[in-house]
Amino acid sequence: MATPRQRQWAFALFFATFALSVTVLSLSDAVPALTKSVSNVLVAIGRRANNVLPITVERADIPWRFDKIGHAAVWGVGMLGMGLGLRKRLGLTTVAVLMVAVSFSFELLQGIFTATRSVSLDDGISNVAGIVIATIIVAIVGPLGDRLIARQARQHQLAA
Repeated sequence: MATPRQRQWAFALFFATFALSVTVLSLSDAVPALTKSVSNVLVAIGRRANNVLPITVERADIPWRFDKIGHAAVWGVGMLGMGLGLRKRLGLTTVAVLMVAVSFSFELLQGIFTATRSVSLDDGISNVAGIVIATIIVAIVGPLGDRLIARQARQHQLAA
């Protein structure tokens, strides 16, 4: 069982990794090429699956472009970590609002500090979608995790 101190260090490591990743992704001029190459790999996998399976999925059937799914995923993962780590101190709604504010700040900064990236309302909406989905997950999973940790602590006390 992880001690509270170990959980604090794990959260600090997650926060630092997330902050660095979002900064690099938002402000790097090379990212559009990276997302395009990842998108091409996923399309190639989809085409191979279409050849093997008796179903056909057209790109037009996919509701969001890869870029938008990436925005939702990145900010959703960030919200999962931040929500689980800070919900007891700040409250889950406060954490979610802060994450939305930070995501929009990064969106604005990339338009100011990069030559190839621009501010996009669609990207901001995708960020919010990921944050909202993750907030719902944290609202469900967080209390369950609290109960599990409390039960493990009681068992540990009884064993000692």
